[in-house]
Parts: sequence; C-alpha cells; structure tokens
Amino acid sequence: MEALQPGSPSAAQSVVEEELVQCYCCRLTEECTPEYIAMVKEQHQGRWICGLCAEAIKDENSRSHKALATRRR
Repeated sequence: MEALQPGSPSAAQSVVEEELVQCYCCRLTEECTPEYIAMVKEQHQGRWICGLCAEAIKDENSRSHKALATRRR
C-alpha cells in the first residue's frame, strides 16, 4: 500500500460530486457541484444560466438601465 504524501489529497477528498446541468438560455451542458448549481439558480430565479449567458444578461441589463436614464432627462 502506498503512503500518502504530505499535502496530497486523500482518496476521500479527491472525489468531487458533480452533476450535469443545462443552461436555460443556450442549452449548454456543464458538470458542476450541487453547491455551485444551487448558488447560480438562486441568483437567476431558479434557472441555471451558464457563465457566458450570465455575462450577456448582465451587459444587456446595464445597457437597458443606461437607456432609461438617458430618456428621463
């Protein structure tokens, strides 16, 4: 049996539970931990949104708010 080296992960630590999840917008499928999936869904009203689509949504929301501010002047 091989001894673990200091600083190396144990067998229990190296097993990471991941799930497949599909983006609500673009249908991209990713493997993510359940904790990360829950965090993303919390930020997007219960929908899984991939990082690329999340950035596009953030950019579009920023543009919309700027356009509304300009119209109100």
